[in-house]
Amino acid sequence: GDQFCVTEKVDKDVPVSFRFKVTAGGKLDLDVEVFDASGISVQQWTLATTGQYQLRGDSQNSRFKFCFSNQMAKWTPKWVSFYIRKGVHPAVAPKERVDPIESQILRLSGKINND
Repeated sequence: GDQFCVTEKVDKDVPVSFRFKVTAGGKLDLDVEVFDASGISVQQWTLATTGQYQLRGDSQNSRFKFCFSNQMAKWTPKWVSFYIRKGVHPAVAPKERVDPIESQILRLSGKINND
């Protein structure tokens, strides 16, 4: 029945994406809660397998805490995959740089399949 928390510093006006998924253990469920800088709960899930939440740092909230609790299943360990992504993440490469590569891959795969 442990609780595990992660604290993340967030600059003003920076968007944050939080996502989790229980990947193994028992009924694949956990209690999850997000707290703002003053300790107020801003989002919670009860006995959840997955969840996601979007937030943004502001002048009062520059630090958020993400907590995972297994209080309901004290003797059953759980494994959780989660991420906290800050900021906007553009595409890895512009489309004009990807298209020639994709064309070459299609051409090569055609040669392999025709041989």
